[in-house]
Amino acid sequence: MPYAKTTFCGRYFTLSTLFLALITSSSGFGAELSIEYTTIARSGVTPYPQSTGTFANFGSAPAIDKYGNVVLVGSGNGQAGVYTFIDGAFQRVADLDTPIPGRGGTTFGGFNWDEVDIDDGRVAFKSAFTEPPGLYSNVGQASPANLAEVTLIDGIEWSDGKSPWVDGDVVAMKGQRLIPQTHQAILHWNGSDLSESLVDPGNGYGVGYHT
Repeated sequence: MPYAKTTFCGRYFTLSTLFLALITSSSGFGAELSIEYTTIARSGVTPYPQSTGTFANFGSAPAIDKYGNVVLVGSGNGQAGVYTFIDGAFQRVADLDTPIPGRGGTTFGGFNWDEVDIDDGRVAFKSAFTEPPGLYSNVGQASPANLAEVTLIDGIEWSDGKSPWVDGDVVAMKGQRLIPQTHQAILHWNGSDLSESLVDPGNGYGVGYHT
């Protein structure tokens, strides 16, 4: 059965102190929603997982899946990274000490504040301040600690890429592709194989195509 990801303020939410919203309703006709907030991270207080120092800033668009798992970009005190909050604890997905897949030991230079998504604990994110930038994910990998390159945005095949979306074992991304000619596309990735097709993402959305 199809399902919609948990949404809050239009799928994403952000505050100087990051909260996880737990929304429940009592039974019965006309029952009102009861909203409870739990602090999961606070700037200057919450320590980085597997590193030193504490979070100082949070990305502008963390994401949450239907299980309450959260992914966010955090930075400050000389560190930055993509982190998940799963089962009451933070875990590092990638930070400035993490080698970029396929780059011969070069580490990430930064992460795009609002280009992250999560589903069933698996994530996709876009790198920043690294040439060329790219889209990375642990979808389809043996462990959440393993990262794979979805695509490079190197101006050769793809000139732009953004809005990663994770759904089960598939990652989708909107991008501008240069081969065989310039066009907008949605790229689907299942953890190993690349496939590219033009699709209708659903009511209210569209993908343009131009030559």
